[in-house]
Amino acid sequence: MFCRHGAEIRGLTALWNGGNRPTLCDITATVYAGELLVVVGPVGSGKSSLLHSLLGELPELHGSVDVSGKIAYAAQEPWLFSDSVRQNILFGEKYNPQKYAELLRVCGLDADLKQLSDGDLTYVGERGTTLSGGQKARVSLARALYQDGDVVLLDDPLSAVDAAVGKQLFDLCIRGYLRRKAVILVTHQLQYMSAAHNILVLLEVRRRLFNTFHH
Repeated sequence: MFCRHGAEIRGLTALWNGGNRPTLCDITATVYAGELLVVVGPVGSGKSSLLHSLLGELPELHGSVDVSGKIAYAAQEPWLFSDSVRQNILFGEKYNPQKYAELLRVCGLDADLKQLSDGDLTYVGERGTTLSGGQKARVSLARALYQDGDVVLLDDPLSAVDAAVGKQLFDLCIRGYLRRKAVILVTHQLQYMSAAHNILVLLEVRRRLFNTFHH
């Protein structure tokens, strides 16, 4: 029974349709409002699939997945549609100038947008062809934050930016702006594990939830 927003995964074994063996096997993890769960593991270990299970897109064989609150999601491969940068961030939500400006700041987009011919009104294609990979990733992150979800799923959003920008995003977005949310961060960058409340390590054979060491 939830007493606050968050997500609970209990003994989850899940299999993609058409698969011949489970993608996830006996996974247990929890994250609640104000907590950060970091998910790490090698390529193909099921990190992205775990997020898809929380989105209700991965069929469950055993166990349970329960989410309390609205979900916001930033995919590993940023997706932009044919419209302005601003509309790609708003994604149908009402424009709030103060909130929008704050998200541009914490996502490190304000300086980038000043360099574009029409600023945040610059038109981008479905693949965001006028933007760099790092800019696309930050627009996708800003969109997820603008949705104001209670449970925020971030699929490796720091991989497309350099170390300095990645640290800024982690400090300002994840530890700052999202500090009251339940956040699940998939990452290959182990330096961020020390800030997590819990760490889920996904491996080929064993999958287990580890508590973070607090010094």
